[in-house]
Amino acid sequence: MYNYSKLPESLRDGMQRYFRAGTRPGHFITAVLENDLFGAVLRADRNNLKEIPAIVKWLDNEVPRETYGSASKVNDWIEQCQRDGWEDSFLDDDSILERQGE
Repeated sequence: MYNYSKLPESLRDGMQRYFRAGTRPGHFITAVLENDLFGAVLRADRNNLKEIPAIVKWLDNEVPRETYGSASKVNDWIEQCQRDGWEDSFLDDDSILERQGE
């Protein structure tokens, strides 16, 4: 799967839940995924604000383009995951979460 270790630690779980189970992330991550720079900057805390370029590079290098880039792509991904029956329980396995340092 994807290398989540390149993301800020505070964003890893939300990104994993979005990409693996179609769970709608928080407002900041959603704005980034939807390519809403204005919304991302307004919703970012001090740490995430400086990480926006790294997050965008991670998206570009790690995940399929059909999973991010606009509100419709984000909604389509969430709907596809729900339609395919993916659930958050899928994420309970530590090997799937790929938690760094655990």
